[in-house]
Amino acid sequence: MGDWLTCFPGFAMLTADAPDAPPLPAGPAASARCGRLTDGEGVGLRWPDGEITAALDGPVTGMGTA
Repeated sequence: MGDWLTCFPGFAMLTADAPDAPPLPAGPAASARCGRLTDGEGVGLRWPDGEITAALDGPVTGMGTA
């Protein structure tokens, strides 16, 4: 797994869990809190100055409602 991931140095994976859940073992990866889920569709990036940039406006995975 580590060899595969190092072939793509720009590869990233985002996961979601409850705020108080313990972190899962990450194997060769690192884990950190980086955001929160909100109602609505898409992905917004909030910058340190509070500005929000829309990264995706619609559904993210296309897999339907969770």
